[in-house]
Amino acid sequence: NIKEITKQKIICTIIETHEIAFNKKKITAYIPLLEKEYLSQVLYTCGQEQIDEIFFVKTDLCHIKKLEQNDFDRFKKITIAGCEQAKQYKIPTIKTEILSIEKINFTNLYFFSESSTNTIANIIPLSRNNIGFFCGPEAGLTVEEEKVLKTYSAHSINLGKNILRSRDVLSFAAIFF
Repeated sequence: NIKEITKQKIICTIIETHEIAFNKKKITAYIPLLEKEYLSQVLYTCGQEQIDEIFFVKTDLCHIKKLEQNDFDRFKKITIAGCEQAKQYKIPTIKTEILSIEKINFTNLYFFSESSTNTIANIIPLSRNNIGFFCGPEAGLTVEEEKVLKTYSAHSINLGKNILRSRDVLSFAAIFF
C-alpha cells in the first residue's frame, strides 16, 4: 500500500511477504571453454536454474585456450540477467581459475558422453546433496580425458543417438539437476 511518493523516497506499507524457495542441493557446473557466444548462452541458463558454482575446464580440444578478466566481468552480468529473468536471486559464483579435467571434483559428478551406455533414466541424482555436471567441448573429449573421468568414478550419461551441441547438453543438465 503506497502512502507517499516523492523524488527522494517512497513511503509504503508491506501487506504480504513471500520467501523465495532455493534449491537445497549444491550444484556445480564444469563448463568447457566453448566459443564465447555459446558460453554466454550456457551461463544465462545457469543463472536461471540456481547453479551454485561455475568452473571453466580446459580440455585438449577446446575452442579457446584462456579467458581474460573482462570476460569474467561480462559472464557475471550474463548470469545475473538469467537470475533476474527467472525471478530467482541466488547468483552463481564464477570461479576464475581454469581447471584441467584432473582438477574437477569427482564426488557425485555426472558427465555426458556419446560412448556411455547409461541413459538419463538410469540415474537418480535427486537424492544427492552435492552434484556436479560436465560435458566436453564441441570437438569432444580425447580418449585420455575420458579415461580420467572414468578412473575417478564419474557417472557417464548418454543422451541419445543424436549428436548434440555442448551448449545444449549443458543447458539441459542445468535444468535437469
